[in-house]
Amino acid sequence: MVMSWGMNTMQNNESHYACANAVRVLSIAAIEQAQSGHPGVALGFADVLTVLWREHMRYDLTQPNWQNRDRFVLSNGHASALYYAILHCCGFNLSLDDLRMFRQLGSKTPGHPERDCCLGIDVSTGPLGQGLANAVGIAMAEFHMRHQVNQHEHDSSVIDFFTYVAVGDGCLMEGLSHESASLAGRFGLGKLIVCWDDNGISIDGHIDQWSEYSVVDRFKSYGWQVIEQVDGHCPSAINRAINLAKSIDDQPSLICFKTTIGHGTDLSGQSEVHGKPLGRERFLQLKQSLGWPYDDFFVPDAVYDAWQDSYEANLYAAWYEQCESLPDHLQKCLIQRDDCDDISKRWVHFLGDFHSENPDFSDQDLASRHSSQKILQAAVAKFPELIGGSADLSESTGVLLSSLNAWGLDGLPGRFIHFGVREFAMFAIANGLATCFQLRPFVSTFLVFSDYGINAVRMAALMKLPVIFIFSHDSVMVGEDGPTHQPIEHLSHLRAIPELEVWRPADTNETMLSWGQILQRRDGPSCLVLSRQKLRSLSQYRGAHQPSVAAFRYDAFGDKIDGVLIATGAEVSLAIQAHEQLLQRGIRVGVVSMLCVERFKRQTLEEQSLVLPGQGFRLIIEAGSSQCWYQFLSNFGGVGGVMGIDQFAGSGKGIDNYHMCGFTVENICSHASRLYEEVTVHAD
Repeated sequence: MVMSWGMNTMQNNESHYACANAVRVLSIAAIEQAQSGHPGVALGFADVLTVLWREHMRYDLTQPNWQNRDRFVLSNGHASALYYAILHCCGFNLSLDDLRMFRQLGSKTPGHPERDCCLGIDVSTGPLGQGLANAVGIAMAEFHMRHQVNQHEHDSSVIDFFTYVAVGDGCLMEGLSHESASLAGRFGLGKLIVCWDDNGISIDGHIDQWSEYSVVDRFKSYGWQVIEQVDGHCPSAINRAINLAKSIDDQPSLICFKTTIGHGTDLSGQSEVHGKPLGRERFLQLKQSLGWPYDDFFVPDAVYDAWQDSYEANLYAAWYEQCESLPDHLQKCLIQRDDCDDISKRWVHFLGDFHSENPDFSDQDLASRHSSQKILQAAVAKFPELIGGSADLSESTGVLLSSLNAWGLDGLPGRFIHFGVREFAMFAIANGLATCFQLRPFVSTFLVFSDYGINAVRMAALMKLPVIFIFSHDSVMVGEDGPTHQPIEHLSHLRAIPELEVWRPADTNETMLSWGQILQRRDGPSCLVLSRQKLRSLSQYRGAHQPSVAAFRYDAFGDKIDGVLIATGAEVSLAIQAHEQLLQRGIRVGVVSMLCVERFKRQTLEEQSLVLPGQGFRLIIEAGSSQCWYQFLSNFGGVGGVMGIDQFAGSGKGIDNYHMCGFTVENICSHASRLYEEVTVHAD
């Protein structure tokens, strides 16, 4: 039966189904237009998300970045067509033409949601489970800032938003969901509500063949409120479940919405409908069964009105008035943009105070993890946006800070977080934290364990979030723990991620400079790679003229050289010692500390040449994979080589490992001498 909707006839359930069917049809129309997408979840989960967005989500279209808006994270990001259709109907800046451009190059509607707060998208999703972990971070940010505001005796409504997450069966299978859900339950994040599209289907078929016996029991064991067996196609049942979840303030909630994938088609309940377009004939049959007589990309005004009839305008303006009496530092987090100029000024003041209190810091021989710890210990007092912790390695990685209260089980959040042995969750939670209140999360583990959460590092780069990843124990000098704990390929892997900056300082000075550059960066994540062993202070060698903050010359030869040694971290000290011995042989070599490859490469060729002259030979020295370094030789046109480590090392004393892999002054001199002879032969 064909239905005709007018404002006077649309009541209650009828209004709901008109709205839900509108986004169903728009979703399938976009997928059919693109001939690509996931129709099953768009049809099966439309009722749940329609109730959520129409009845519960709080936002202000005029101020989409409003800090007290409710957050929505689509962890099962393949449902993006449904998400875009909902955002369009709610009134966000997505037009019908944008929906027509679904999955097309340069459109606002890519195949998986990409962070754009102005469009109502708070995090990029797609890799399953990460959205859930991001949402845990967002809920932690809300809890943290609500506590900060309430300490000043303000109404708790200044910060009191909910974080809603849509997840599918795949999200809950990923190990990341276990890690993050466990922590969320331990911290009692009562404003975190997870809406599970419990349809029992994934790409390969019915999940009872490979999923656990009880997701419900698992979440109950984590300390969650679990609301079971909710009919995901009944609007009143959906609404009651969400209200119940919102009523519990000391437990996160999992709502188990029983839905049917591909609802309304002859493929309902089958895996075939998960990831393939329906086809034109089946789409027409769907529209007929829904009673939708309109063109594919058309929504009646009455349905738009129904979608927006519960929207509250001007929420931001009333909230802004509440914030005006807050202290300046809280206003800055909530209603003012903490821009780079402000951070730069604060950093200059911090440096002055730090050096006056620690006048001999630059001359100390310290492991860079320890010099970093000293800097961070002082910085957290000057930069209240810093919040973070470690995956059970806080002392080893140099982030154990006596000045910060730990996030506790007493109902009080802290700025130091014990994440437990959960690297992947820690990284993804940090991404969520970084989306709120100008927070600057720092997270730490051993460099070799960056692999556990590398995809979350990649997602931080994709979203341009200013997360600080602190990785210590940066080479085979880890020693006795053996090759399982000795990073080889990790620096190359991190440097291969677009938009990620990797800083590997050579001494205390460079560690300080790295922290300054990282804190002042707001447009993407940074890695700070630190040593386990002491590093010799190089302050006496660094030249007065340094045109770059990404790379330094530790010699005074300028461009009157026979070659240059390029090194990072601990290897810079070796290069300086080799430089001194080579000079005794009549070979003048420059020494470059390549502190951050990515930052150096963004400089002009003229700026690069001031640090890295084009004549002579180049010998690159780093205790890690050689793979990423040949770029500095391929365009050089001269003689060069790389001293790296392209095999696993052994289990023994760190220095023995280091020497076994060729990192001695004598070996560097030998390589440099051969390259010098080759240059001389070519010159003749």
